[in-house]
Amino acid sequence: EALGLEQWDSEEAERAVRSAPDEAFTHETLATVLTDRNRFDEAANAILESIRLENTRASAFAVLARIRRHQHRWTQCLEASEKGLLLDPDATECAHFRALALRGLGRTREAENVLREALARSPENPRIHANLGWSLLTTGFADDSLAHFREALRLQPELEWARQGIVEGLKARNPIYGLMLRYSLWIGRQ
Repeated sequence: EALGLEQWDSEEAERAVRSAPDEAFTHETLATVLTDRNRFDEAANAILESIRLENTRASAFAVLARIRRHQHRWTQCLEASEKGLLLDPDATECAHFRALALRGLGRTREAENVLREALARSPENPRIHANLGWSLLTTGFADDSLAHFREALRLQPELEWARQGIVEGLKARNPIYGLMLRYSLWIGRQ
């Protein structure tokens, strides 16, 4: 998104790879575009080629983690995000996906800790706020989650994930609904 890739189509990205096949960045760009188009298997092939060419870019591991997250391959998502964080401990996207993977693996408290550390480094990141909101909502802290969803929306008003969190957080204030929501989120991880 920061690269303006939302306007690219996969043909343009594939042309970029053909024109510079030995450049890791072109494969990473293709992987990002394919991920945005929900073509996850092809995206995984492209990002793995990028990493094969140059395995020192935290951003490439963040793209791989993002793909694995969409595929619900939580262990692989965690591994990719942790490799990215080894390369750059301040890689916010890697921290974001690490927390998603931890939550997907049922390690919600660890996910909260990762997100709080990421917020300390990047307090203006709306996705980190939304992610922490969902983690708090999962563990039954609806009121605390709402503060993070609101902050995410203040920072990025069109962030649909945070909007959904606000709705669920407000509903979760009802004890019965809150219990059903936590059960539903738990079942979703299984």
